[in-house]
Amino acid sequence: MKAGFGESIITPPLGLELSGYFNERIADGVLDDLRSRALVVSDDESTVAIVIADVLCIPYADVLAVREEVAKRTGIPGEHVLVAATHTHTGPVTNLQYGRTLDKAYMQMWHRQTASAVETAYLNMQDARLSVGRGALPHVAFNRRFRMKNGKVHTNPGIMNPEIDTVAGPVDPTVTIARFDDLHGQPIGVLTHFGCHPDTTGGNKYSADWFGVAAKYIQLVLGEMLEASAQPPGVVVLCGPAGNINHINVHDPQRKRRWPRPTLEIGVGLAMETIRVFTNLGHPVDDADVEVDAARKMVSLECMSPTEFIELSRQALADPKTGSMERRRAESNLAAYDPQAPYDESIAAEVQCLRIGPLLVAGAPGECFCEFGIAFKEALPNMTAITVNLANGALGYIPTESAYREGGYEPRTTRLVLGSGEAILDAQIELAKALCGDWS
Repeated sequence: MKAGFGESIITPPLGLELSGYFNERIADGVLDDLRSRALVVSDDESTVAIVIADVLCIPYADVLAVREEVAKRTGIPGEHVLVAATHTHTGPVTNLQYGRTLDKAYMQMWHRQTASAVETAYLNMQDARLSVGRGALPHVAFNRRFRMKNGKVHTNPGIMNPEIDTVAGPVDPTVTIARFDDLHGQPIGVLTHFGCHPDTTGGNKYSADWFGVAAKYIQLVLGEMLEASAQPPGVVVLCGPAGNINHINVHDPQRKRRWPRPTLEIGVGLAMETIRVFTNLGHPVDDADVEVDAARKMVSLECMSPTEFIELSRQALADPKTGSMERRRAESNLAAYDPQAPYDESIAAEVQCLRIGPLLVAGAPGECFCEFGIAFKEALPNMTAITVNLANGALGYIPTESAYREGGYEPRTTRLVLGSGEAILDAQIELAKALCGDWS
């Protein structure tokens, strides 16, 4: 097996519009550089690449553009390249949704730089050994949907809200890592995976949010472990299903004010847990078991008609029990509604799964709920299975069937019909089992 890491800076010029909020924000500074980070792994027969960029989301057309550029530069086929977004809310606009302003020149630069991260990883490939493991980072990520005493489900109902009854879903504190060493046992780099909305920074300056903090400190600590002549270690930080997960603990009135602030608490916490697991892993996987392969499937997902979508928004606004976030989204839906605009009755969504030995990496083309990532892991108990949010598409929120029935901000945002998330999960499991054979 061979493995290599690469990265490139994708920070735009100042003056571009930022993504992630209802209100317009124009970038007036840089807290930390945005990056695309990549991992390329190959066996004797197949090569796969994972690249994740510090942007809110990546429309499928841009995924295809990056894949085309990667194929030209490296020969890696497009269907073997997973392209994901960290979902930082302090990155530039990358799609036209909600009337935002898209800078086409920046997107062309982003295509090139993101492909360059993969090319660098490809050129950095060397003989490697793989170890995988899991840890946990509890008490920093929380389910943001709550059943209220009035019978409704509210998203982010407010700190210490006395009307909260119970939380409406789980959280997964698991940290999953894949360690890559050279044949002398020196670290080449690490892939780490954790699920939480990266919306801890705010403001009008570019920032990779807690992803950037985690990568910075992982590289700093790993670098101290290396001999002076060694190549700097690589890192890829992946976001698990976090459509209903964020950093707000509604039962802690000091959560937003105490030190360290959530950006550092999550970022440094993830870095330290990654290093802890990294340094305690046992023997690497036997080289004969590190099979590298990829599979994908196009899944047809039905969309609500605009009239149905708007009618549900009107119903939410007419109900005095509707939560504030859902109400604001419903108002935004009505403000943007154009009855003459064309619409898609269905969307062809790509579901992809990569295998790197005992590690399975499934792509979800939207903001999947936490429950889907847990279900994917449980369906493949003999493997180290993870789901990457916002991979190979930008379909918005992908709630569970129960969440559609309960309501809240996320179901009020999506045009996908009930059952879409379950269809994506079924495809992920199908592809994973086909890749694993007897291992699954």
